[in-house]
Amino acid sequence: MVFQEAYKLTVLDRRTFATPLENSWGRVVNMANTCETFGITPQTVAKLIQKGYSSVALLAFMRLNDHPDLFEPMTNYERKSVHKCIKVVAIIDLVVFQTSNDAC
Repeated sequence: MVFQEAYKLTVLDRRTFATPLENSWGRVVNMANTCETFGITPQTVAKLIQKGYSSVALLAFMRLNDHPDLFEPMTNYERKSVHKCIKVVAIIDLVVFQTSNDAC
């Protein structure tokens, strides 16, 4: 299921999620758009940004028990959405990293 979501994000969705060159604001917008795709509320996105996760790449490094205070006020649905988002983003980040290393 997670691989299927990663496939949808990278192939079927026409929006750009990780452009090669982007400014810091563009990284925040891409991260917010990615979170929105998974049904994460704007309030939670704002909390993620406050915690320092201001890009898709940084979100890929997040571990699920890094910030327990972030997950406490969430509904079960949103908590699962955040977990799913982090897993998919981490897989995409890994695939992009491996592909770029193979090209070198």
